[in-house]
Amino acid sequence: MEENQTTTEEKITEENELTVYELGYHLLPTIVDDETAKEVVEIKSVLEKQGAVFIAEEAPKTTTLAYTIVRTEGGKRHKFNSAYFGWVKFEMSAENISEIEKTFRANENILRFILIKTVKESTLMPKRIFLEKTKTPATHLTKPVMKASVKKEIQADPISKKELDEKIEELVVE
Repeated sequence: MEENQTTTEEKITEENELTVYELGYHLLPTIVDDETAKEVVEIKSVLEKQGAVFIAEEAPKTTTLAYTIVRTEGGKRHKFNSAYFGWVKFEMSAENISEIEKTFRANENILRFILIKTVKESTLMPKRIFLEKTKTPATHLTKPVMKASVKKEIQADPISKKELDEKIEELVVE
């Protein structure tokens, strides 16, 4: 009987454990810049009401979408090629996720969102160090190797056009 109690207690603690999630969202581009901050506050308040503990976030920025998103509102189709994109990383219990999804689907200012499980590790990418590319002429890379005897002939005094033609004929015939 003690084994059954232990497994039940383990299940309860697993259910109460916090899971790390990341919410990525596109807000409608028709929202005025000043109102995007209000929308972010509303999104975060929905998460807080469900017991979310915030880890990291990025404020929404205007971005061009990879493809046009069509949304029907009031019997009219609206096409969007850009949106405000932002994200929030947070911890909360898994039991409240379905309620959050319902709330965000009902929000008319959210064009699209994605909610994924993730890890708590650092979200921000480290700064990249850009190295200056060295410019090497293409001739340097494709320069043929010449024999010493040919080099001596090239370094000799300039030859006339007639002598050059004769030399070419000798090389072609061989």
